[in-house]
Amino acid sequence: MAEGAKLAEILAYQLESEIIDGDWTVGDVIGQEPELMRRYRVSRAVFREAVRIVEGHLVGRMRRGRNGGLVVTEPTPQAVSDVMRIYLRSLKVDDAELFEARVSIESVCLTLAMERLTSSDEQRLLEQASLEQEALTRETYEDYAAGHGLHLLIAELSRNRPLFLFVHSLVNLTRHHPNHPSVLVHREAGCRAHRSITDSILNGNLPQATDQMTRHLRDIATWWQSSDKQQPETRASA
Repeated sequence: MAEGAKLAEILAYQLESEIIDGDWTVGDVIGQEPELMRRYRVSRAVFREAVRIVEGHLVGRMRRGRNGGLVVTEPTPQAVSDVMRIYLRSLKVDDAELFEARVSIESVCLTLAMERLTSSDEQRLLEQASLEQEALTRETYEDYAAGHGLHLLIAELSRNRPLFLFVHSLVNLTRHHPNHPSVLVHREAGCRAHRSITDSILNGNLPQATDQMTRHLRDIATWWQSSDKQQPETRASA
């Protein structure tokens, strides 16, 4: 690796550390280009390459103009999911591996969510169940995707942010078949499974909820595999 590239990586790490560890909020300008170049004693070429890395990590972005400078931004779960999707596709990871990971991680989320469940959480679970039931009356692909809400909600209720990020990323790697004739049947089965899982959570029955979640995820994996054989051209990333 060239010396300039090494310096850019080191500087990118320093800039990211300053942003993440400092008392900054999204939209703040941590400094303009000349000022930051002087502060870190680097050339314009090294500085701009470091900024490119920082922007790629979605920690900051360079804004040009009179009020410009390195602006603090906020990485999003979707951005992480997009990078993960590209990486796992390059590794030729298949749906079986993805669902194996989902079963393991979502089981942990379920356990933590039930341990930490509040009355407000219970209300949110009931609202999610109602939302999914209502979505069944509308035959659109967007409403089909709404069925992921329970998985994300359980991960959120675990109150473990790394686990939520993992679930969010894995859910977004899930693939749908919006034009497949069995989609609506699958939606109805998924809604029933989600309602059973919700009822078990509200009843405090962790073993039953875990078993239902595991069977639900494995059923989805099996359905996708069979759908692939029937109509592979309809696959689309979530």
